[in-house]
Amino acid sequence: MRLLHYIVVFIGLGMLTSCTPSLADMYGKEISNLRTQEEIDAYWKELERIDQKVLLDERDIATYDSISISNMIRVALLFEVPGKESYLQKGAVPVVALSHNFNKDAHLAYWPVIVKCAEMKGVIHDIGYPSYPLESFAYVFYDYSVFGQEERYPYLVEKLNKSTGGFVISQLEVAFKQAKKLRQLTEENIIGSWFIESIKGEKGKRTFEFIKMSDAAVYKKSRGRLQKLIQSGTDSKIYTIEKDPFGWYYELSDSGDLRLFDQNDMELITYTKVIK
Repeated sequence: MRLLHYIVVFIGLGMLTSCTPSLADMYGKEISNLRTQEEIDAYWKELERIDQKVLLDERDIATYDSISISNMIRVALLFEVPGKESYLQKGAVPVVALSHNFNKDAHLAYWPVIVKCAEMKGVIHDIGYPSYPLESFAYVFYDYSVFGQEERYPYLVEKLNKSTGGFVISQLEVAFKQAKKLRQLTEENIIGSWFIESIKGEKGKRTFEFIKMSDAAVYKKSRGRLQKLIQSGTDSKIYTIEKDPFGWYYELSDSGDLRLFDQNDMELITYTKVIK
């Protein structure tokens, strides 16, 4: 079974207008036609192949994100159509589908799948639950590492449980379409640029920016992807990432210095400005 054909077809169709078929319909039909456990197992293996041999070798951001979210939709459908019992306990696909994705909306939509995996135990606990998926969330939202900060985990899990849920597949499709819309925006003004610091005191080589885009909104740009920022109504120096589940925020000074704070106003990172 080769699902890459469907990926290529969909990416091509995505260039068209409203004729684009629903991802859920396309993959749901595909999965509903799986008749035996052997066929279901082979489908899981094919998703693993796509993740390891196709996705991780892809360098184009738009194509990477399309493949990644498509894989997440397939995993969610496998949990719903054949049922949770089809999940291979030894398979890491449902977990790495999250960690290899860099779209915050897709992350939020997918969290209930991670919860299901945790309930079933298996490989997610071998990899590390909740540390592994929480690391992915903190990294995608804030380029920040919560590794080893076990005292934060109960709060982060609680907030994710309250901020997510509902229709996983439809929300993943919305994330897919929103990512395409964001790629249509053009840059108007770079407000500031800073070095990423995932761990306090350990400045990386990569950078991120606050940018005003052509829709007049301000976005954080990191790894070539945009995240809309919401400016506080009471303090113009405070920015939060749209749909942030944790209550964390950035503070930008008049001189261009930027700091990251948690929900308790504890400073997490003071970033180093990029001097051009």
